Amino acid sequence: MQVFKLYFKILKRHKGQMIMYIGIFVGLLFGIIIPNAVKNDASKFEDSKCKYAIFDYDNSELSEAVQSYLENKHTLVKIDDDEMETIQDELYERNVGCVVRIKEGFSEAFTDKSGVGSQNKIKDYLEIYAIPDVNNTQLFEQNINSYNATLYTYVNAGFGISEAIEKTNDAENIAVNVSLPEGGEVESQSPFIYMAQYLGWIFIAMCIVGVAPVLTVFDRKEIRDRIGCSSYKFSRINIETLAGVMVTGVGICGVFVLVALIGMREELLSFTGFLQVCNMLCYMMVALALTYLISRITAKPDVISVMGNIISLGMSFLCGVFVPMELLSDTVIKIAHFLPAYWYVVAIDAIKNYSVGDIPTILSYMGIELLFAAAIVVVAIVVYRNKRVA
Repeated sequence: MQVFKLYFKILKRHKGQMIMYIGIFVGLLFGIIIPNAVKNDASKFEDSKCKYAIFDYDNSELSEAVQSYLENKHTLVKIDDDEMETIQDELYERNVGCVVRIKEGFSEAFTDKSGVGSQNKIKDYLEIYAIPDVNNTQLFEQNINSYNATLYTYVNAGFGISEAIEKTNDAENIAVNVSLPEGGEVESQSPFIYMAQYLGWIFIAMCIVGVAPVLTVFDRKEIRDRIGCSSYKFSRINIETLAGVMVTGVGICGVFVLVALIGMREELLSFTGFLQVCNMLCYMMVALALTYLISRITAKPDVISVMGNIISLGMSFLCGVFVPMELLSDTVIKIAHFLPAYWYVVAIDAIKNYSVGDIPTILSYMGIELLFAAAIVVVAIVVYRNKRVA
């Protein structure tokens, strides 16, 4: 087991780089991926709300309708007065995002028939002070302008004020069911599924950049010659090296399982969680096989880094890790069938909505991943043998 022990001695010198990659991904996981997964849950979608204050000097049925509409869409905040200095202070302190002042004569502007530009007169009686370039304040201004435009249309179409307000409220409350062009429902995903998907990128990137430099040490002439003149057989050298690599992969998976146990315990400790972990282990074998192959092709750190980024990002974009497969073209999907990341993502989707009858299909996807890993390892061994002969 001398080669196996040597592998871990070398790996120990590179542990800082491995810890760095794990730390970066865990930080991204809890800082961005999981919060966005919760925020983007389709079943829990809510409009972004803006804190605003409003001063109504018109006190008409129309101005009260605008106030009622804004209260339902955003968060009303009280401020002391509408003096410009006070408004600026409140906006600066971020106590409010917008301040609205409805001037006297607001309602008359809706019924003004003086010409094409009469709708613009509404804005003369409506002052909005907002924090610039902020999404929720822009949404607030868009909401109030949209409501006033719809209200103006109904009033000038001949409807009475009360009827125009009622129809405007009905129009603004229309809900739209979003679906994919093919007719599929828009599904929300749990943080655990997001984590599993993104591991399809991080496993390959981390292993190639972190483990490949360790393997290249074995290709140094002095070490290769020393091992070559020993009684170790070529097959034994490869078996012990691969064993060390696989133990490293299982250890990395163990770290992420521990992270999931801390942050997503309920999902992990389920049968679907068990299947996802099995799928994760299968894909880790692919990542390690690619790492082993690249370490046999080149020993240059810069080239290894470039190849790691190209392979990990390329497969992630083509196979549904970063971009949902529903949005990929048929041509891209056909190409993706020849990449292991495609079968990893397909397995994740199958596990997510599995039934008992789907188990053989899920296992077949994992089997394809392992076949990819085995084929890549065979290619790596052939490359390494040819280099030794040369």
